[in-house]
Amino acid sequence: MTLSLTDGDVGSTIWPEPFRAIYIVTFARTLSLRLAVQNRARHRIVFEEALHTYFAISDISDIAISGLAGTTYIDKTDAARRKPQTTELVTITAETDRVYLDTPGQCVIEDRGWRRRVVIEKSGAASTVVWNPWAEKAAAVADLGDPVWRGMGLCRGREYRRQRGVTCSGRRAPDVDGNFRRHQGVTSSGLAHCRRMTRRSGA
Repeated sequence: MTLSLTDGDVGSTIWPEPFRAIYIVTFARTLSLRLAVQNRARHRIVFEEALHTYFAISDISDIAISGLAGTTYIDKTDAARRKPQTTELVTITAETDRVYLDTPGQCVIEDRGWRRRVVIEKSGAASTVVWNPWAEKAAAVADLGDPVWRGMGLCRGREYRRQRGVTCSGRRAPDVDGNFRRHQGVTSSGLAHCRRMTRRSGA
């Protein structure tokens, strides 16, 4: 499935720059999400992109996230203080909103309740966000109240990007479908793969 958005679709005074965003979702044994943003301006622009991946889980108390040990995160629940991830596994026991910086390309949701692992692989994104609103904040959102918040978690790739536009005179670059088409600007893309692996009973 391919979705496309341009500045003509938005018509916002907040974001006046010309651009094209293409979001490609591939449904298979491995779920693949790809977001490509093309700068069509003749000057550098700065933007933020994030792939919001909400995962169904057995219960928030039964999951842990591996692959983030040794990194630094911004704790948005504590005045955006930077903190080290010192433990091997990330567990969630309260409201959590963390931006992990310079993270590796893979992390794993270990779900003991459903006896499965969800493998998340990314490229083109330098950070990883771990989020759960917990009971109090979830109660203020109609579709996130109890017990919904206990069975969901967010683990996503996020990136701030700066792109410099180039002229269209003879310059060509690969479009997201792999074809070479003449366009103005530089394309930036982020890619995420999600694989679910269920453990066998007794494993």
